[in-house]
Amino acid sequence: MRNLKLLLAITTLLFFSCKAQKSPRTKVNKQNNNSIGSNSLTPMSAQNQFRFIVSFYSKGGGTDHKINEAYIKFVKEYEQKKGVTLSKENIVWGKEGESDLCFKLTELSANNQIEFINASKDLLKTSDLVLTEENVLCKHKN
Repeated sequence: MRNLKLLLAITTLLFFSCKAQKSPRTKVNKQNNNSIGSNSLTPMSAQNQFRFIVSFYSKGGGTDHKINEAYIKFVKEYEQKKGVTLSKENIVWGKEGESDLCFKLTELSANNQIEFINASKDLLKTSDLVLTEENVLCKHKN
């Protein structure tokens, strides 16, 4: 019985000591987020900053495949209409199909960037499983 109490005490102590430690990766991410807010981007974070990011995420039942397909079609049609190929990174990061589409939009003028972003948001607002962000780091990019 005494050995059982000792084992339980050691296990509890180890559990709480491991839980209290923070990984260096978390600290790096917090530093990157702080640098965005202060607009003092390091060369590494500036390289990963994107004009527009579309995140398809899940609440436990998978992503919205219909809106994802509709958005891919929209992007292709926009490229054809403008006669450009938008450089984009598709980053798959989740177990249920979660992904980010990260756009630099350097191929477009400032007005066309705004037009593209507004049209994108208008299409994507029909789903509650999509998040859009502007002028941020592509979070899930290594």
